[in-house]
Amino acid sequence: MSGSATATELADRYQAAVDAVTAGIAGIPDDQWTTTVSDETRPIGVVARHIAATQQGIGGLLRQVTENGQPGPSFTEEMIDDNNARQVGEFAGVGKAETLAVLAEATQGFDAYIRGLSDEQLALNAGTFAGNELSVAQVVDFVLTHHFLGHLASINETLSA
Repeated sequence: MSGSATATELADRYQAAVDAVTAGIAGIPDDQWTTTVSDETRPIGVVARHIAATQQGIGGLLRQVTENGQPGPSFTEEMIDDNNARQVGEFAGVGKAETLAVLAEATQGFDAYIRGLSDEQLALNAGTFAGNELSVAQVVDFVLTHHFLGHLASINETLSA
C-alpha cells in the first residue's frame, strides 16, 4: 500500500525524533541514570524507559485502529498520571541497555508503517487522550514525536544543569 504525502511527512518527523531520542539516551552518563529530571518527579532512566513503553503501547494501538477502523479507547488525565506513577516503581531498576533495546524493538519499522497509511487512515479516531479526541495523525505527531522530544529536552536540561 502506498501512503499519502502527509504520511511521509509524519514518518520523517517521527523517525527524526526516534533517532534523536535514541542518540540522547545512549549518551546519558551511567552515573546520571538515576538523577531526577528537573521538571518531572521521575529519574532520567524511568523517563527514558517511559518513552519506549509509550512507543510499545501507542504503536500497537495505532495498528489496531488502522486495521479495524474502530476508534481507540479513552485515556483520562487520571489514567495517564496513574500509569506514569506506576512506571516509577516498574522501571526503577531498568538500565540503559535494556531501555535502548526495548526502544529499538518498538520503533523498528514503525516509520515504514506510518509511510504506508492513507489519508483516510490518518484521519481515523485513535482515541481520547486527557479529554482530547485525536486522529491517528495527531497521535503520531503529538503523542509520539513531540512527546518523545519533550522528554528528551527535559533530560538534556537536567544533564546540563
